[in-house]
Amino acid sequence: MVFGDADGNDELGIGREVGPHLAGGQVFDVKWSRFLRRIPHWEIGASTQLAALGVWLVVPEIRWAVAAAVLAALTVVLAARSGKTARVAVSVLGLAGSGAALHTSFLVGRIESRWLEVRESLILRADRQLAATLSDAVATVEALADRGVNLVTQSRNEAFSLLEGGLAGRSPERGVVLFDEGRRPWAWAGSHRLPSAPGTSGWQARITPFYVVLEVQRQMNGRTAVAQVLLAADSAIPNRDATVAARFARATGTELQFYRHDAVPPDVTVYDYCLPACEAEAVQPDTLFSVRAVPPTQGTLKLSVLDRGGRRVAFATAATFAVLIVISGTLLRGLAVVGFSVLLVFTPLGPSLGLEGFFSWCSPPLARVSGWRGSSRRALISGPLWGHLRPLRGRFSWRLG
Repeated sequence: MVFGDADGNDELGIGREVGPHLAGGQVFDVKWSRFLRRIPHWEIGASTQLAALGVWLVVPEIRWAVAAAVLAALTVVLAARSGKTARVAVSVLGLAGSGAALHTSFLVGRIESRWLEVRESLILRADRQLAATLSDAVATVEALADRGVNLVTQSRNEAFSLLEGGLAGRSPERGVVLFDEGRRPWAWAGSHRLPSAPGTSGWQARITPFYVVLEVQRQMNGRTAVAQVLLAADSAIPNRDATVAARFARATGTELQFYRHDAVPPDVTVYDYCLPACEAEAVQPDTLFSVRAVPPTQGTLKLSVLDRGGRRVAFATAATFAVLIVISGTLLRGLAVVGFSVLLVFTPLGPSLGLEGFFSWCSPPLARVSGWRGSSRRALISGPLWGHLRPLRGRFSWRLG
């Protein structure tokens, strides 16, 4: 049958045919656009930004950090336009993580391209801080010895409490022992890596293959207080993070090596520490020890920067996921849970959060493939899945190219 339209165009058709003529793909596009319109734009931005941070944890390159930062800035703008504080908080957390990734990638790039300048700046920074660090250690142990020898109590329990009170604060690892008139330990507090014994008053640096301890003794009214501070410990010694050398390394990135002042290797530039001062003229100075500031190698410094930056990015990413799970709707909450689980399995997120014990059985494969944070693009699978997928990849390598 021929039906006429109002505009006069006649065409063959079937009666009662009404409605738009849409192909299957067009119907799908309409449904997909309606689905996307139901999702707030800031949620899309937050999700893609977290995905970029997840990729950066595996491939810490500047391009992924820039991508995450751009997406984070866009998410902040979209969240601010919504006028809801919780959304802004999520966006700011993501922005903080992206900033940490960007800063870390910038530092790594500078270490790789301008290593001589970086090394020189480390040496100059260590030289400026070394004298102040050693002076603080001397003042700390001297105050501890003076506190012990000036105790007026006759109660041992009270003496223990008073000595323990002198250890408050965030000073390096230290300890004090108070000996009675019979040279027997009467009260003590703190940590003692080397045994203390009463002798003559004064200072000494005790250097062994495992420890470097600065010790001072004070005598008064038949009592002797011996205080010591741990300057350094060998790398084989556990729990050495509170030494003066370890704290100095964290602050400056430079290691300290201690020597007896009469046993310095030839052709080694050292810093002599004397009391009262090496340039003193009124009295003969006492050289306690010699110390050398050793900057890290290029690879060591790069791995250290990546480790610190990776932890910051991991904590910001985890916090962003946590807030998203709390404030989002059902759909995004489910996607956030799935996304967080995927990052735990496929990236070093778990170890970076301090969960090495839980992930120790599954993180080594990633370390073997990409050096954990290397730039290898093959490092996209880690954890328990790698042990199952690696044999399959070997059997069907012709399919995977």
